[in-house]
Amino acid sequence: MSEVNVHNTGGASPVTECPKCEKRTLAQVAGKGSISGNAFTQFECLSCGYTKKVEADGCFVATVVYGDENEKELSILRRYRDNTLRRSRVGVVFVRMYYVFGPVLARKIQRHPSVKKRLRIVIDMVVRKIEKS
Repeated sequence: MSEVNVHNTGGASPVTECPKCEKRTLAQVAGKGSISGNAFTQFECLSCGYTKKVEADGCFVATVVYGDENEKELSILRRYRDNTLRRSRVGVVFVRMYYVFGPVLARKIQRHPSVKKRLRIVIDMVVRKIEKS
């Protein structure tokens, strides 16, 4: 079967192409778990009902704040998550919790432009600190 790639769309439900019916759909993701420190969710195609376990990979809050998942800052945050956070027990717990609460938080932030502005300042400081280390 084809791989399911779930893409974050700025705090909305992720958009993907279903490997079974090949329609672009809003993917419904639910559940949580972990294999080797990676967060996993259940993908369900809202068009045909196909389901598959997929790895969650979104920087939900940062994507809402920056407006594009391809921004340089998001690459830095993902690299930090993969190379630093996922190598410690506390980091793995943080990542798991983020995948549970991050999407909800991102949707709330999306509705408040002034909060997005303030968070961008904070995330910029975090990214600068990561770059220096």
